[in-house]
Amino acid sequence: MFQGFGNVGYWAAKFIEQDGGKVTHIIERDCSIYKKDGFNVEHAKAYYIENKTFIGYEEADETEVKDPMSMLTREVDFIIPAATEKSIHKQNAGQIKCKAIFEGANGPTTYAAEEILLKKGIICAPDLLVNGGGVTCSYFEWLKNIDHVSPGKMTKKFDEQSQIKLLSLMGYTEMNDQIKGADEIDIVYSALDEIMTNAVHTNWKYAVDNNLNFRDACLVNAMMKIYNHYKECGITM
Repeated sequence: MFQGFGNVGYWAAKFIEQDGGKVTHIIERDCSIYKKDGFNVEHAKAYYIENKTFIGYEEADETEVKDPMSMLTREVDFIIPAATEKSIHKQNAGQIKCKAIFEGANGPTTYAAEEILLKKGIICAPDLLVNGGGVTCSYFEWLKNIDHVSPGKMTKKFDEQSQIKLLSLMGYTEMNDQIKGADEIDIVYSALDEIMTNAVHTNWKYAVDNNLNFRDACLVNAMMKIYNHYKECGITM
């Protein structure tokens, strides 16, 4: 389930669909829609861009206009609030029925709501981790500007020749014209995957080892990194 289908919601839905997941619920400000077998993400996005709303979307099995946010309490596997602050709060947290919440927006879950969710056994993956991919890519752009060269430009041809040489040694010379080195976007996706996957594993382990919920683990781990950085630099706090 997605609450919000802008840049964050759409791209998250797109990648989930590519990995075999189903987007069954989409909640927007004036209308929410449901489809049992899952929406075609590209088709839904195209309709929304053209009409600025999901009202009248014929691919939906069900449409809710009177109270779009009421779909937030439907039973689903996962909820991704990707639009506004405090969309999950004390008044509706008790009715949330899912395995986990992944915060795509900034601050979509209030403190009181998370206390309720945790008592129900619902994991809340915090915004400072879940939606950190955009900032991470900005970091890649910063590195690119410093180097004055796009990632992969210095190694693309070398990678191509290495792959062709390896295939030739294995006797697959007819595949040489299909070989190409990594483009900039391939390198960015690969680096993003590595950094975000490692961050999730590290913080989840920190939560388990220190008996913390996921959000507190991320906050404490981040503060400890800053503290240790200053300490190693000889700066007292």
